[in-house]
Amino acid sequence: VADIRATSPTVWNSWKDALLAELYHSTHKALRRGLSNPVAESEIIAEHQADARKLLQLQRVTPERILQFWGNLDDEYFLRYSGSEIAWHTKGVIEHGSGKEPLVLIRQQTERGGTEIFLYTPIREYQFTATTTALDQMGLNIVDARIIPSRDNHTLDTYMVLEEDGEPIRGQFRLDEIRNMLQYLISHPEAPPAKVQRQMARQLKHFNIQTQVMFHDDTRKSRTVMEVITSDRPGLLSHIARALAACDIRMQNAKIATFGERVEDIFFITDRYNRPLQEEKQRQCLREKVIQVLEE
Repeated sequence: VADIRATSPTVWNSWKDALLAELYHSTHKALRRGLSNPVAESEIIAEHQADARKLLQLQRVTPERILQFWGNLDDEYFLRYSGSEIAWHTKGVIEHGSGKEPLVLIRQQTERGGTEIFLYTPIREYQFTATTTALDQMGLNIVDARIIPSRDNHTLDTYMVLEEDGEPIRGQFRLDEIRNMLQYLISHPEAPPAKVQRQMARQLKHFNIQTQVMFHDDTRKSRTVMEVITSDRPGLLSHIARALAACDIRMQNAKIATFGERVEDIFFITDRYNRPLQEEKQRQCLREKVIQVLEE
């Protein structure tokens, strides 16, 4: 068995530990099945739903209410979330009912190694921009983001965040501060948070990775995929979100990946009418804007 070590005590954290564990278990499972016999998406969905049902049954949530909520969700939701996450979301949404306040759930530390923030609210213009800016303004580093729309015009947004020291959020006061800020922000979209002004860490200033913005088509989902490769910095995701808003682009989903000082983020986007970006001038506008906001 190989021994894996970080280059220094400050490099390793619970988030990276969880990512490595997930990679190990996924690889082990794939090798046991055989590379010629990959897991079908339908099997993953069925497994995640079964795990969630078991947990919800223990919490006395009725099957009828579960199906009522799940009926508004596409397969992508069940592919990207674990059974425990699905159960957590489902119970929260059912208990929230048709409350006027937006639903903001926070788990201090999850099996994925960070603090998980879940938002369930009707879809609003530029909510991704406002939310990422608010999280960054509160000094949180966003290490993962999943934005999934439902069939009934709601959005299920999940942000995995860490404090600036690379650790999950500590203390009830801090959790309440974040929850109250997000609830106010979503309820008052006319009052967006200020631009992020956090300073770049000293060690990051020595790495100058040229920003690359590339596009390709996701024909199966009728959307455009934008890949951004750049150097890590405070407020990175909110800067990219501002570029999307400036070009009138909607963000449908995201896969965030940070490898040391190098960031490789993937965004699934459409125009304001939920169509893929067909014209080159749209893509060029967005490419130039992303590079501009990241070089400010």
